[in-house]
Amino acid sequence: MFDLIKKWLYNQPRTTKKLNLKKRLKNMTTSYTPEMIKAITDSAPLDLVKAHALSAQFGNVSYRSVISKAKSLKIEYVSKAPAAKKDKAAGPTKIVVLAAIRGKLELPTREGDLTKTELETILAALS
Repeated sequence: MFDLIKKWLYNQPRTTKKLNLKKRLKNMTTSYTPEMIKAITDSAPLDLVKAHALSAQFGNVSYRSVISKAKSLKIEYVSKAPAAKKDKAAGPTKIVVLAAIRGKLELPTREGDLTKTELETILAALS
């Protein structure tokens, strides 16, 4: 009798994750109205500023959703150019500064950060 109950408890029909995923995706999808699609196509080529403006105008969609919809409609999206890299030659590097400190205080030359004894020497020189 107990074996029968155990089998029933462990072999109950389970809902699949696939079904739950479909329900969640259905609730998450936003249906674009023809007016929304027309506004997206009229603003072609789309960029980040236009996508933000359209999402604020629509109210219930994010700017990323607007960009995604534009791409799915084969509307050109002009992405923002990456920021220019800063020139590293703006000042001395840490290695150069450490070498200068070691040279001024006559500390032994070596690679890497200052050791505790070297820091104590620097503190004594500043006092």
